[in-house]
Amino acid sequence: MLTTERLRHMLDYDSDTGLFTWRSPAGRWGTIKPGTPAGAPMGNGYICIGLDGKNYSAHRLAWQHFYGDVPPNYIDHINRVKTDNRITNLREADKSQNVQNTGLRADNQTGYRGVTKAGNKFVATIRFNGRQIRLGSFKTAESASDFYEVVAAKLHTHYEGRGK
Repeated sequence: MLTTERLRHMLDYDSDTGLFTWRSPAGRWGTIKPGTPAGAPMGNGYICIGLDGKNYSAHRLAWQHFYGDVPPNYIDHINRVKTDNRITNLREADKSQNVQNTGLRADNQTGYRGVTKAGNKFVATIRFNGRQIRLGSFKTAESASDFYEVVAAKLHTHYEGRGK
């Protein structure tokens, strides 16, 4: 497990920009000079940084570097931008909150989260505690979305700890 001391020895973190730079020579033969930006985007959209032969997500390293402890299971990007690792954009989240803060699915046909078309009506559904809950059917996608957002705000309250 990567200790905070080792992390801080190897990398500098700018909490205002969310960027990491190498503090000491890095790379296989120490060819990466101090001050060089660290990390690269991965196929999943997140920034990854290799340390001591293991790859780490930059947002999790940012949390550990800033707060000094290993992050909880889920660290959420508030603005949904996976490369924005500013500490003000990161927060602790449970699984439900983390999933709630994702973008629209690629196959969404209404343009609204939690809204599907069923005949000439629009149905609002929400997932909570592992269950799919039907919220009702509406005449317009907008009214279904409005109701969904009200329910989502009540069900998915955000963690009130650090990074809120």
